[in-house]
Amino acid sequence: MLLGLSADCSAWQCETIDRVFARGLGKRPVDTLAVKEIFTLLPGSLQILLTKEPWKEQTPKFIDWLFSLMENADEMLTQSSRELLKASLLALRSLPEFKKKAIWTKAYGW
Repeated sequence: MLLGLSADCSAWQCETIDRVFARGLGKRPVDTLAVKEIFTLLPGSLQILLTKEPWKEQTPKFIDWLFSLMENADEMLTQSSRELLKASLLALRSLPEFKKKAIWTKAYGW
């Protein structure tokens, strides 16, 4: 949805959804930049999300999911994507679930 809107779009000038998709959603250079910028916010956003209810209860699942992605997608992910996953995992280090020895030692590669 974020990529379908541009800063120059006002209520009386916006194109219909069909015309937006026909134009090539996500194909403008600014769209690529926006996606990269959004990804840089992932680690901090995930950490904030998992401190709030009801997401707090799902922290172990998110940690397992991040480990699973990092371990099983080596050939499918770029180096920058793997680094983003690692940063997202390490951003959770202040949470009680991360402080378990089995979790933090695995995260730091010990």
